[in-house]
Amino acid sequence: MTDRLAAPNLFGVPISWPAEEFREYLRALMDRAGIADYAELSRRSGVSQTQFSHWRRGNAQPSRESLAKIAPVLGAPTVNLWLAAGLAGVDQLNLSDTPDLRVLPAEFLELVDLYHDTRLSDEQRAFLRRSLANLVAGLRAEVTSAQARPSGRRRAG
Repeated sequence: MTDRLAAPNLFGVPISWPAEEFREYLRALMDRAGIADYAELSRRSGVSQTQFSHWRRGNAQPSRESLAKIAPVLGAPTVNLWLAAGLAGVDQLNLSDTPDLRVLPAEFLELVDLYHDTRLSDEQRAFLRRSLANLVAGLRAEVTSAQARPSGRRRAG
């Protein structure tokens, strides 16, 4: 973690926020989204280029409203941008330690139920873990292979 840059607030009182970390995170999100520069992000989000300039220099901390505008353009959850900009801490977000499994496919829930089945021996549970790890590794390899293939059709001849 780098030192936090001091930035004046509206009243001229210095505040501290993770400007450098935010700048790096924002650039990484832009790269991932295929956004070449801040001018393009400005056009697509409606946040002024001046605002981006202030953020990059650490002169101003982004507002939650501005981050809510750029989040969908970057394909990132707004809350992640809030955290990166120092606008909220994990403790302030009232996040549950327990994920909501209802949003997962039924097949995944069946595997979770199977894993927690009290009738399974330790050996059976270990076998299930290894099998799932192999399945995930195979699926990852398939996805990576599919992404590496050139898209579109080749011309005949």
